[in-house]
Amino acid sequence: MVATSKESPDFLVHGSDYLAARPGFEMIGRKDELDAVMDVLLRKSTGNNLIVHGKDGVGLSSLVLGLQAGQLGTDMPLGLAAKDFYYLDVDGLFASGNV
Repeated sequence: MVATSKESPDFLVHGSDYLAARPGFEMIGRKDELDAVMDVLLRKSTGNNLIVHGKDGVGLSSLVLGLQAGQLGTDMPLGLAAKDFYYLDVDGLFASGNV
């Protein structure tokens, strides 16, 4: 089952919805970083969930959008093609008072 933002709390956005809100997005560069993220997600061990965080303005959102956009292409490894990705709106989470 694929969750959408309608089925999730407002601060948890399905990756496809997050990407759809940014028409014309194109990943430029960052191949090494994107490959590193995919390597972590493809590990056979349990607990290979990944939280990407860092300073504002360094391109973390673009990296995650690039991963989501890769699912639409043919370059995505089979092990990631069917995975669901989510964007956590931390500002929205704290504003909701649910923390």
